[in-house]
Amino acid sequence: MSPVGQRRAAESRRTSRPPGIARDGYPIINYEYAIVKKQQPSAAEAAAIQKFLTWIVTKGSSATYLAPALFQPLPPRVLAISRKLIGSISG
Repeated sequence: MSPVGQRRAAESRRTSRPPGIARDGYPIINYEYAIVKKQQPSAAEAAAIQKFLTWIVTKGSSATYLAPALFQPLPPRVLAISRKLIGSISG
């Protein structure tokens, strides 16, 4: 959306966004992602990638790592999709 379009949408209040902690701020909303081949060269490589990605979406997404950056954990539905995709990696 162009800056003019953004201004017009904001002025008309047709847009919404979740509340942030800053009075005049807004939350940054995004997902990080990894591009991984479903078929890895070996079972060992597939297992290592699965282990790493599983850590990222589980223990790596704990308050220990997220809270200092004011990040939120993945929603349950996104976590379930992530785990399913991770499980589809083979070698």
